[in-house]
This record gives sequence, C-alpha cells and structure tokens, in this order.
Amino acid sequence: MDELSTISDEFRTWWAAHNVRIHHGGVKRFHHPEAGFLELTYQLLDLPGYEERLKFLASWAATGLEAADPAGDRER
Repeated sequence: MDELSTISDEFRTWWAAHNVRIHHGGVKRFHHPEAGFLELTYQLLDLPGYEERLKFLASWAATGLEAADPAGDRER
C-alpha cells in the first residue's frame, strides 16, 4: 500500500476515505492495453451450508479423479 500511495494520488484519496463496502453485484469496466475495453458483470453467490460440497466439487474437478463424497449420498 505504501508504494501505491506514493505513486497514485487517486489511490491515496480512496485509501484515506476508507471507502470499503461489500458489493452484491454490479459491473466492472476495464481497459486493457492489448485486449481493449472489457465490461464484466458480477453477482454475489452466497450459498450457506453448501461450502463443503462446493469444495468437494472443486477438488474433484481440479484432480479429474473421483473422490469420496463428503455428503454421504444424502440429499440428492
């Protein structure tokens, strides 16, 4: 943060304002020097109670191997 504060007046102003919020959805716009203009829409996906199952799916997809089902075949 120190480096950003020394090279960016804009960042220094934002940081001093403590303007930090949780955003549940919106649009982010970027301009990349090679790819050009990008507009990305996002939305918060809150799935309380399903975190372990999502971790299971992520690990399964990452390895490509079958893993033991932590849910024990319930609620299918």
